[in-house]
Amino acid sequence: MTVAAAGSGADPARRLEDLAVAYRAFAVANARSMALIFTNVAPGAEPSAESQAAAAGPLLDVVREIVGDARALAAARVVTAYAFGFTTMETAGAFRFGGDVAEAYRLGVVMLVAGLAEAGRPDVSGG
Repeated sequence: MTVAAAGSGADPARRLEDLAVAYRAFAVANARSMALIFTNVAPGAEPSAESQAAAAGPLLDVVREIVGDARALAAARVVTAYAFGFTTMETAGAFRFGGDVAEAYRLGVVMLVAGLAEAGRPDVSGG
């Protein structure tokens, strides 16, 4: 994720899109590993707070630029839920109507980024 975020230049919207596309590429190539990432583990077996912060850092950094500090965590959760849900459905074979699944994913990401940008405008209430 760090590499994907770093290679996209200064535009945070573009960096977020690239992060989401990198996530999907990894998820599709490593479906079994992805299933483990969000699995509950036995007490004491959780990843360290430092490793969790490092994993979430690139996403939190870019959404913070888009929506501000107050909404960064909420926005990161929205992006994560979209990416995880879509790729979980994709790797389970849920998209059976044909069409370009990668294109559908990217459309969702573009729409999500636009929505986050709108939510990050100073004149939008709620945060």
